[in-house]
Amino acid sequence: MLFSKDNLQNTLLKDPIFTYDMMLFYANELNRSEAKVKSLSQMTVRERVVDALLYINRKFNHKNNFLDIQLSRKDYADFIGTTEEQVIRVFSALKKEKLIHSSGKKIGLLDISKLQKEISIHNFYLHI
Repeated sequence: MLFSKDNLQNTLLKDPIFTYDMMLFYANELNRSEAKVKSLSQMTVRERVVDALLYINRKFNHKNNFLDIQLSRKDYADFIGTTEEQVIRVFSALKKEKLIHSSGKKIGLLDISKLQKEISIHNFYLHI
């Protein structure tokens, strides 16, 4: 169903509860957008990789100790705005630190709380 601009404006003027709910919705969306821009501009590559892993874990959960989605290293790089080589280096470091493990394209998170602590300074909306 499509609403004309006039219909929407009339509804907003007549229904303060709906108007307030819309305002909260768009304020939340703006906060999320600002957080994403901030993460891209202020986080290191490692922090962006960790943030992406935690985001994917929240959205897709895990199955058999691995994230329930298989992405290539290039997919991760494209998602966070870096190169595949940098993602591979970060994954190697995280494996050595026993924070993640992998099998082919499958990635598993071994210590979610340590990963969360690593980005907590940047990520105000960690659980969204």
